[in-house]
Amino acid sequence: TLQGGMQDGEREGMAGGRRSSRARERNGQVLILVLCCSALIGLTLLHVESVLKTRTTLYGNSIPDLDSDLEGIKSLERQVHNEQAVQSRLSSNYHKTFTSESKAPCTGLHCAPQSPEEYRSQQNKYVSAVQSGQEDDSDCCGDSNSDSASASPDFSISSIVKALKRKFKKMKQHFREVRASYLHGEPRRMKILINPRGPRGFTGPPGVAGGPGDEGEPGSIGPVGPKGPRGFPGPPGPAGRRGKKGMTGSIGKPGAKGPTGLRGPQGPEGDQGPPGARGIPGAAGAPGTNGPDGPPGPPGLPGSVGPPGPPGPAGPPGTAGTPGKAGAPGPQGIRGDTGAPGIIGSVGQQGPAGLNGIGPRKIEALKVEGTNGWGSCYKMSRTCRKLGVEINFCGECKPLCPDCDATVGFKLENKEGLRYKDYGFGDANTQSGRNVPINACLLARYGNKGKYSVIPGKKSRFVKLPGKSVKDQFYWHSNCTEGDKSQESCCSNSRVIPSGFDWESFSKGSTCKGDDDQVSSRKSSKS
Repeated sequence: TLQGGMQDGEREGMAGGRRSSRARERNGQVLILVLCCSALIGLTLLHVESVLKTRTTLYGNSIPDLDSDLEGIKSLERQVHNEQAVQSRLSSNYHKTFTSESKAPCTGLHCAPQSPEEYRSQQNKYVSAVQSGQEDDSDCCGDSNSDSASASPDFSISSIVKALKRKFKKMKQHFREVRASYLHGEPRRMKILINPRGPRGFTGPPGVAGGPGDEGEPGSIGPVGPKGPRGFPGPPGPAGRRGKKGMTGSIGKPGAKGPTGLRGPQGPEGDQGPPGARGIPGAAGAPGTNGPDGPPGPPGLPGSVGPPGPPGPAGPPGTAGTPGKAGAPGPQGIRGDTGAPGIIGSVGQQGPAGLNGIGPRKIEALKVEGTNGWGSCYKMSRTCRKLGVEINFCGECKPLCPDCDATVGFKLENKEGLRYKDYGFGDANTQSGRNVPINACLLARYGNKGKYSVIPGKKSRFVKLPGKSVKDQFYWHSNCTEGDKSQESCCSNSRVIPSGFDWESFSKGSTCKGDDDQVSSRKSSKS
């Protein structure tokens, strides 16, 4: 029938479309495979370049020891280039190889040489055979009369992918070994001999310029330079012969369900049926809506006046007026009183000692032998005068910090004991905040019976210094409580001594009456 003929034509058209789509799909797969191979080869070469840069960075000038490795990598690069040429030819002849019904000669995919030298010799032999008209397939895929050549080679997509995977697996393993040898190889060792030298002397006067020297003999010819890098591979050879016919493909999967057919014509109208029986009565309807409003009634009489409403809220504030004119300047005020001097800050930590400077050696404080059984005594120095010290208690004058001056304070040190008139300062009430160190600092700054202008702060104190043992000595009386008026004239801790006070009026020993008590006087005074 006409309908059956149309269906047969549709089936044949669909089968032809499926065959053409499968052919296009195979061509697309081959092109995708070739692109993937090119991308993998490019990434591999880029990785080799990064490995070489890493090796040079980690181990310095190590290029001369990598000549053999670089030659192997360049050889592998040429092999990859040849493999790219083979894959390019395979892609161009794929359609002819898999769709032609005629017998195709060997493509050489499964028997390509493993080294560039063998590959070039094979190509030269094949080109000479083609030019002489003596083509022999046994050089590529074996003798066609032998048992091994009787079986048809496998040119399916899966076999090609497996062969490429095996090749890239070997290449990746080789690059891993190269990278491991570069990254974990033994580093270079360098020995640098440095001869110490003394300080640089003064620059002498310039010497007399000498005359020009005699012209030297011409140098000999140098050795032959190293061999240059290997050149780029030559252009690809002529196109190979047409490959043999591939294996017969297997039967494909059954096709999918075809499209839905056209809708058939509408059938003739049927006869009218008998009238139906009367239906049951319907349910009660919903209540109706309200009717329209009636006319308005007559107007009502006016009511009585209501009480007054509450007052409304206050309105917003008005806008500000314009500012008035500035008045005349008032008279200048009286200058205020000068404030009390601020408290001296805490002493910072001593920094590390600097390097020795260039120039003459710094003059140290002069030290002499002590008297009455005391150890050595420092004489008054220029540093003491800069710091405003009048009496140094046989100690070395030092500033509180490297940049501090007399306004900040000073420090007196002697590991063999501070003393005044060959009497020490005892070991009672010598810590910060007590009157003994404050009075001692007043004596050191202004001298005995001096006039005071500044009172030392509460952070003034005595400190014991480490050093050799010092035998006990006589000392000024300081063992009393602050504010004890009965001992103001004999104990150095009872009060802060006023200006003009005679220090020598203090008692010596542990009581106001005086005794022969002795203590160690190895101390440092900080004011």
